[in-house]
Amino acid sequence: MEKRSGKAENIAITSLENNLEEKPPVVEDEPANLRALCVRFGWKCLKSLVFVVCVALFFQQTAEFYILYKTYPTATNIMVTYPKFLKTPAITVCNRNLINKTEFCVLNDEYCMKPRNIERLCERHPNVCMGNISEITIPMLGYHTMESGYLNPYTRGLGQKFLFDTDPKKSYPFETPFREWKTTYVYDMNMNSHARCHSENLHIFSEEELQNTTFRSVAELHYSTANSLYELQMVKISTLKIKMMEEKESFYLWADSQVYLSIHSPVVPSNPFMHGKPLRTGYIYDVYVRLEEEHLLPPPYPTNCVDYDTIWRKNNKTGPRSQEMCRELCHREYYKSFLYCETSMTMYENPHHICTQSRYHIVPDTSKEALHLCLKMQRKLLPSDLSRMRTEIKVNIFVQDRSVTVVSHKPLYGEGIPIKDMPCDKMNWEMFSYVGGLMGCWLGISVWAFIGIIERNYTRALQLMKKFRDKKSKV
Repeated sequence: MEKRSGKAENIAITSLENNLEEKPPVVEDEPANLRALCVRFGWKCLKSLVFVVCVALFFQQTAEFYILYKTYPTATNIMVTYPKFLKTPAITVCNRNLINKTEFCVLNDEYCMKPRNIERLCERHPNVCMGNISEITIPMLGYHTMESGYLNPYTRGLGQKFLFDTDPKKSYPFETPFREWKTTYVYDMNMNSHARCHSENLHIFSEEELQNTTFRSVAELHYSTANSLYELQMVKISTLKIKMMEEKESFYLWADSQVYLSIHSPVVPSNPFMHGKPLRTGYIYDVYVRLEEEHLLPPPYPTNCVDYDTIWRKNNKTGPRSQEMCRELCHREYYKSFLYCETSMTMYENPHHICTQSRYHIVPDTSKEALHLCLKMQRKLLPSDLSRMRTEIKVNIFVQDRSVTVVSHKPLYGEGIPIKDMPCDKMNWEMFSYVGGLMGCWLGISVWAFIGIIERNYTRALQLMKKFRDKKSKV
């Protein structure tokens, strides 16, 4: 009996020792497990925060891009081209004092008189006092004549009528006209009257096509007729010899017989007194033209242009051919509706339809009715005086070289409506690449956080599925 009890005690002691060895020290590992849980939780929060911030920034910039995209922004490109054909500009020449004093006084002798002080007149204007000074008569404009608040404007109006009624061919200012020039009338603000102008290649009212000049190629150049290749590349547009009226025949004695020159687009009216260059009698001018073009985009882009040339052709070559003419025609129709005359025009074809100054009204704002021309052509002048003559002005107009500076506006991100220069697939790829770039930027920064979150969630899902299967199998 004693032997059995001793053996039982040995077995119990051995079993107890084994149990003590197999059980881990639970009490000592609890702080470490708690710290590990805190680290894992903090790391997961940091990853989630980075991911949420990146996604929020992605959506924010995508929304900003969409708002910018809906404003249809454009990019400006500048390049230099060498076209085969030159779009010939228009040339307008105006003389501010074309009324012949002697002829006016013959037809309106009651509005002319002898000067009040002929000695003082001859002292100021010696050219008027040539010949027999006792027979000198001048218009009654209040200058060296009697003053009259009614007579002076009336005499000025008669002078305007005399200019309008005179045959334009009689006052043709060019000695050797080699092309047909069109006659227009332009308002001179300094003289407070309209002056007669002559224009070449002007097509603001006509149904004619624009003129082009062909550039010579290098193979066609002949060095025997010029000093250098540079001179051969220049194209002479026109040569003008302008005859000047004798100073003693000036209607406005206080104003010189001044000529103004303007080189502009054939389809855009121009006022040489405001945008041209004054020419002095007795000089030869060499004018070098630099060509520039600006290509605009149609609505909804901010340039807001209209292809007037296409519309003009669809309307059987009638109507305005530029934005400026569209506005002026709107003004003209507005005034004609109640004044029955024309005003607010830069160039008038028929001077007898011009409204008198006393009937002018405020010009309505019709800028919204006329859109920009899709192609703007500009000419920059570089005059140079060469020599002097006495009775005429000579002007040589050149295109210095065949290069044309082209300023074009292109869609910044492609556009919502197709245009001929940009296919639809290119527009879609541009927008897709921009959005894809934003996505790659922000989501790429958070890839490490994104992958970690997916891995954790995937592992957690597998554990939950395993527990669910175990519970289901026990049941």
